[in-house]
Amino acid sequence: MHGKTVIILGASRGIGAETAELLAARQARILLIARNGGELKKLLDSLPGTDHSHLVLDLAESESAHSIMEHCKQWGIPDIVVWNYFARSDLGRLSQLQANSLSGAISRNCEVPLALYRGFLPEQKNQKFGRWILVSSAIAGLSGPGQGVYGAVKSVQESLIRTIAVEQGHNEITGNIVRPGFIDTPGVQQNYDSQTRQKLASMNLPARAGSPKEVAAAIGYLASDQAGFVNGTVLPVDGGMNLGWFLRRESK
Repeated sequence: MHGKTVIILGASRGIGAETAELLAARQARILLIARNGGELKKLLDSLPGTDHSHLVLDLAESESAHSIMEHCKQWGIPDIVVWNYFARSDLGRLSQLQANSLSGAISRNCEVPLALYRGFLPEQKNQKFGRWILVSSAIAGLSGPGQGVYGAVKSVQESLIRTIAVEQGHNEITGNIVRPGFIDTPGVQQNYDSQTRQKLASMNLPARAGSPKEVAAAIGYLASDQAGFVNGTVLPVDGGMNLGWFLRRESK
């Protein structure tokens, strides 16, 4: 990936950080974006290679798109965009949600990437190369109690990525989706106690949580030149959870 430029939206830790390390090791130039400046700077300093950059921004704020575009005018328009964040939104059972919970969540989670797409597309078309990769969730295909808004947001994001594939495939621009299952990220460790994590990890065939490195490997493939004929697809990285909830049974 020597010479390729990559922007990672939501890069400070977990899947985003592992993806940055993987693609930097393959000689790509990386622009890291997230809210936590300390974590971003630490990651930036650890990346192999040179000419990486970072921006401390809240991607839920529409003004962030302008800051990113201005930075990229000097740093370079990215060949590869990894969309890996979920802006905090009202979660809960549908009966408890207000009508604007969904519309607000969609806006906070889609506005910035859409603006960047409009800004980056002309150069990607000119170069005849572009990779748009969404880190979605198994919830988009399965749903779950209290996950209505989250699943709906991910479904909208997936639809946008598929539309990129349909509208720009003739320009050698791809739009693909990675759907992680239960992954052992720092966020998961903060939000769930050990007993709950163990229960959720048991809901797939290997009965364990996935690692951020395993998701990053899938992203790395979809970002590569070798994936040019893969477009508009969903790649599950979920230990078989896409086959249905509560899969694993103890062997006899």
